[in-house]
Formats: sequence, structure tokens, C-alpha cells
Amino acid sequence: MKSPFKFLDSYTREDRGIFFGRDHEISELYRRVFQSKILLVYGVSGTGKSSLINCGLASRFDDSDWLPVNVRRGSNIINSLNEAFKKQALSPLKKYISVSEKLQSIYLDHFKPIYLIFDQFEELFIF
Repeated sequence: MKSPFKFLDSYTREDRGIFFGRDHEISELYRRVFQSKILLVYGVSGTGKSSLINCGLASRFDDSDWLPVNVRRGSNIINSLNEAFKKQALSPLKKYISVSEKLQSIYLDHFKPIYLIFDQFEELFIF
């Protein structure tokens, strides 16, 4: 039997069978996603924010319902964002187009809503 504890690793959608105990928070996140264009999930380090999003919330969506674009801050947020866009793009993205044009191109590639998920975003303000 696989242990439900991943210690410092965050849970992903593939772990939904062993992810437990956050049903209320997941339901609340899912409800709030449809109430505004931006949703901020904030908490101290190690509280499970990434797992809540990448496993709990992700499990509420069918693959056809959303396209999650995960962006980790890295050393340069713009480069990280562009790399995340390149991973999702089916059509080559032109180098000097705006973020909104890149999002439009990715949307046209997949025809589903795009959710930008910035992991460790608070580090932009800390460092």
C-alpha cells in the first residue's frame, strides 16, 4: 500500500486517491474560482497551498474544463512565465508578442479556459 504522506513534496492530481482532509477548503476554492478573475491563496510556507491547488482543486476539473499553466518564480518571473507558456503552446509563440497575445494563442490551441497558477509568487515580494 502506498503511503499517503509525501513529507516535503507537494501532492499532484495523480495523488488524489491518497490526498485527504481538505474537502472543505477544496470546495471553497472551487466555488471562489468562478466568482472572480483572480484568486489568491496565501499561507505560511509548508501549509499545503500547492497541494491544495495542484491536487485538490485540480481534481475538481475534468481535463476538458481547464488548462492549468503552472509558473514557478525562478530567478526571473518573466522568463518563468514565458517558459510555462512555451510548454503549453501547440503553435510556436512569437518572441515579441504581449502576454495577452500569448494567452490568446494558447487558448486557440486548446479551446479551454486557462488558469495561471503562480507557485512561490510571494517570493517576488520577499527577495
